[in-house]
Amino acid sequence: MEREYISGMFIWQFSDCRVTEGLGWLLNRSCTRNSKGIVDEYRRPKLAYETVRRIFSGELG
Repeated sequence: MEREYISGMFIWQFSDCRVTEGLGWLLNRSCTRNSKGIVDEYRRPKLAYETVRRIFSGELG
């Protein structure tokens, strides 16, 4: 946030989601879900949500 050569940032994945309806190695994932979001599939905040909110609102500079 303090470096002039960084022009911005974004959330790569906001919420957890289903990976696939197909077959193969993807079905070996837990619940066939990608769980890298900052909120779960029901939009309930996960642990990182509050920190991300504070960064984007300017509270963490």
